[in-house]
Amino acid sequence: MFEELMNENIYHFIVKETVRYAVNMKNMQDFILTVEEVKVFVGFLLFAGYHKLPAEKLYWSEDEDVGISIIKKAMTMNKYQKLKTLLHFQDNDLANENKHDRRFKIRPLLKIINESFQNFGIFEENLSIDEMIVKYYGQRGLKQFI
Repeated sequence: MFEELMNENIYHFIVKETVRYAVNMKNMQDFILTVEEVKVFVGFLLFAGYHKLPAEKLYWSEDEDVGISIIKKAMTMNKYQKLKTLLHFQDNDLANENKHDRRFKIRPLLKIINESFQNFGIFEENLSIDEMIVKYYGQRGLKQFI
């Protein structure tokens, strides 16, 4: 089900924007990223949300009580950290035109994900919802409470 929601278009978009950022902003002309590496990266994030360790680098530890062999085989720690610092979803050259948009950096990703999610929605005239999202009035505008 996750692969249906996170379709290939999303991964290709992430690869395109991340490579653009690495080449144009960080001057890393030889940076190469594949869809498979992004899938492994997302898989690691999902796994790390389930299997918590005190420090991120412990997933690649050689100690048998903390090191995770599937993580070590899938991606090196250096590649993971590089991808983590370079991950982008928007062209930074458009930032001046979008100063009013707080979600500017993730807006294209949200659009693609919403389109993907709409393929599986139940669209009826009468829907029943048992919880309500309440606007958050604190410092961070992206928070919502149920």
